[in-house]
Amino acid sequence: NILNTATTNFTEECYLCKKTIKEIEVYIRCVYCGIYGHYSHLGEYIKVKAECPSCKQRLIHSMYSI
Repeated sequence: NILNTATTNFTEECYLCKKTIKEIEVYIRCVYCGIYGHYSHLGEYIKVKAECPSCKQRLIHSMYSI
């Protein structure tokens, strides 16, 4: 599953807002370059742009069930 929920030891930051993804927050990871993003941020970006904001690979919302 591409959608995940952060655990207590998760220390990655959202590529878009640059804030740490906190425990119990849902996040998405790009299947190509591996960047992380809050579901609410990266998910919305994918819906509008249909690409990763980092590597620019084509992403479609059905890949992420969003």
